[in-house]
Amino acid sequence: MSDSEPTLELRVHRGGNAVLTERLTRELYAELNEFEDVVMRYAPPAPPGENSKSAVADAVTLWAFLSTAATVTGTVLVQAIKTWAEAKRCTVRLTIGDAEIELPQGLDDAQERVIVKLLEERRS
Repeated sequence: MSDSEPTLELRVHRGGNAVLTERLTRELYAELNEFEDVVMRYAPPAPPGENSKSAVADAVTLWAFLSTAATVTGTVLVQAIKTWAEAKRCTVRLTIGDAEIELPQGLDDAQERVIVKLLEERRS
């Protein structure tokens, strides 16, 4: 897997407050960086365009990289993100390949299985 192809992109959303969103994103980065087999990076900022708010939002996008040999499973990673989001009362938007999924509070088991399956497929 190359540096340009993260296993997972994550964006934190909390009520449109840019400062709070960035702080929460940094907290999520630290939380997930604790996993031995997960490499976290901040995505490069988007080039400035017509909409400057878009560039600000992209500046707090996280990339998670998992090797195919990683012992951390998709289930463990999704559970960690879900638990963190519930504790912080925010939404985390995941992008796995072409799929974009929002981890709302109260994610049910079926939705979680779909996310884990997409994540595991992306890793392999």
